[in-house]
Amino acid sequence: MLTLELDDELHSRMTAAAAEKGLSLEAWARHQLEAAVGVAGVREEAGAFVAGVDWTEADRRLAEYDRTGDHVDAEAWLTELEAEVRARRPG
Repeated sequence: MLTLELDDELHSRMTAAAAEKGLSLEAWARHQLEAAVGVAGVREEAGAFVAGVDWTEADRRLAEYDRTGDHVDAEAWLTELEAEVRARRPG
């Protein structure tokens, strides 16, 4: 766990930036730190370099779920997806 002491001005700017992304301050700050540090064990000069995962959308959706509790049933979604795929197939 990490605790940071922020002055009011920095805290306000960070809170505003998080709100723009639809994230909690904690989720936004974690994303920023992950982006700054990079992926552990991966070197940019290596041929198989893969950039870090952008969790912005996942964090936004999780924050929305935490706020509302709204969700999609995975089985129902998969059934609908399969039906749509079948409908789009030729023949």
